[in-house]
Amino acid sequence: MALNISRYWQIVRNPNTYTDHRKMIIVSCVITPFLVAINLIIQQSFGWSVLYSIPGSSCNVSFTNIPVQVWNISIILVIPIVLSFCLLFRAFRFLQNVQAGQLHIRRNHHRKLTIQTLIFYSFWFVFWLPGMVVNCLDSDYVDGTTNFIVILLSTIETLCDPIVGIFLDKRIAQVWKKSFKWVHRQPAVQKSTRVTPAVEIRTAR
Repeated sequence: MALNISRYWQIVRNPNTYTDHRKMIIVSCVITPFLVAINLIIQQSFGWSVLYSIPGSSCNVSFTNIPVQVWNISIILVIPIVLSFCLLFRAFRFLQNVQAGQLHIRRNHHRKLTIQTLIFYSFWFVFWLPGMVVNCLDSDYVDGTTNFIVILLSTIETLCDPIVGIFLDKRIAQVWKKSFKWVHRQPAVQKSTRVTPAVEIRTAR
């Protein structure tokens, strides 16, 4: 959601969101999974969910009542999707309402940002949605094949996130290059700064 909001703000206001609001983005990325974990811990503490594991398989969660399932679907699935599509719709409306006298370069820039955001939403919707649906359902109704496919899609989504981020914003690729150069340069720096200890030679009598 932090990335979605940043992209929308960049389209409408045209600031450097990732630089101007860096702390806010980092805090939101840290707080979001923390709140999800608190939600699951509360449900486990009050007995609204049961966590059990099968030997040779991953852990599964079974919910004890329907209201808890509805709550989880609303928080984890419905709200992020609704907010994301609302932001995308508002971005398209903004492009339609752009004044005719606006510079052609700026219009193309806004259009490019919107297309990139639409690609990101499509990728996120295809690979992320099945996992969220299965996680919100009772594990008793999910067979092993479905669970395997969901885990595979989730793994692909996690592995492809950095690649998608590079295509969405060239600055991410620049940061990766700088980080790689810094790591590659460290052994050479350590060798050049290594101090050779002074050795005192004494003649044995």
